[in-house]
Amino acid sequence: MTTTRIPAKAIIVSAVIGCFQTAWPIMARAGERRATSARSEAAELLERVLAPPRVAYSGEIWVDRYGDPRESGRVRVQAAFPGRFRREAAGPDGKSTRIAVTDGGAEWLYDPSRRRAWKSIPASPDDKRRGPEEELALTMKNYSLRVAEGGRVAGRPARRIDILELNGSSPVRQLWIDEDYGLLLQEKRYRPDGVLAGWMRFQEIKIPAEIDPSVFQFSPPEGTRISTAPIEPDYMDLPSAQASAGMVPRVPGWLPPGYLFESADVLERRGVPILHCRYSDGVDVLSVFQMPAKTRFTHQGAPRKTFRLGGRRARVFLEGDRKIVEWLADDQRLLLIGPLPVHLLRRVAESFQ
Repeated sequence: MTTTRIPAKAIIVSAVIGCFQTAWPIMARAGERRATSARSEAAELLERVLAPPRVAYSGEIWVDRYGDPRESGRVRVQAAFPGRFRREAAGPDGKSTRIAVTDGGAEWLYDPSRRRAWKSIPASPDDKRRGPEEELALTMKNYSLRVAEGGRVAGRPARRIDILELNGSSPVRQLWIDEDYGLLLQEKRYRPDGVLAGWMRFQEIKIPAEIDPSVFQFSPPEGTRISTAPIEPDYMDLPSAQASAGMVPRVPGWLPPGYLFESADVLERRGVPILHCRYSDGVDVLSVFQMPAKTRFTHQGAPRKTFRLGGRRARVFLEGDRKIVEWLADDQRLLLIGPLPVHLLRRVAESFQ
């Protein structure tokens, strides 16, 4: 029997990208502020963050995910309208550790240390199953919003949005948004117990910026091993994903209040299709990966916890503030990834059909 091993990092990258597309777009739009009530002002600010970028900018972001130093560090960012960007993560020595770049026609993710590159078709925000208005409505249905002065971030004037649980006083997320361009300048994420889970912040930024178009071109160095994924466009519904992956999507019978199906896509690793479904409450995202049982999931660390699920053992791994639950169901392997407490992820896993 042929066994395909899928590294945890490949799955995590896909989950993170899905999360960014759903809940953390670093986007910008020019526009004028107007005097409104606090609630409608928060809605206006979030709408601006969700809008497609229409102004070029460049800068350096610092990212810190507590508990996962591999995902922390500096990121050089350059972006231009329409749909072009380049992001380079750098290590302590200043060398690039990961590069993501697109010219709008093809998207590349390159790992210099492994000499590996992944090429895909960039997902268009216009193809999302829920538009910006629906995403905003979902967020405002499940969370309370509070607007405050944000001071200055990287020299830019900012407004701050606190996203709180309904009837709560402690934020689950805080966003600092550029007053002039609607760009997300800083974000802080909190765990359910109120502890800071991670943050990102522009340390320096130039906006608007003049950027050479060649910055958004990428040619893999000689000797680079290239993979292509996903094999189908992003933001599919379940019937389309089933036809593409050749497997019936398993759906949870229970989700935490406020979570809805967001979209699906199909990845491919060494010829093996992997079905990826996303569920969102407007802020947080749950990712479900479904693949043949013979596809082995490899992880650098030992599981932090195990429990019985359907007569088989389920394993729980930690990746920063995210948890991964892995288990077998019939002839398939499933991975559930999200920031929820383990007892809630277990309840979701137990409800799968």
